[in-house]
Amino acid sequence: MRQKIHLYTRFERLWHWIQAALIGVLLISGFEIHGSVTVVGFEQAHNVHIHSAWSLLILTVFAVFWHLTTGEWKQYIPSLKNIVPVSHFMCTAFL
Repeated sequence: MRQKIHLYTRFERLWHWIQAALIGVLLISGFEIHGSVTVVGFEQAHNVHIHSAWSLLILTVFAVFWHLTTGEWKQYIPSLKNIVPVSHFMCTAFL
């Protein structure tokens, strides 16, 4: 039986899903503003677009703050630590 492994923390998974949803909303509302699609109307789409953009900006600022205050920024520094277990996992995960 395979053990379920989470590579990312709950916060990181939640942050990425919220980010993906906001980008989707920005795309749809942007197409509405452009006139390519009609879903809710120009004025409502404009309001949704502005609020979504600010939300994405605030989410990004919060994520940078979180990375800096918790020391999580260190995970982005490349290293060869644990290269053998990681390569073993990568080789067995897809077979």
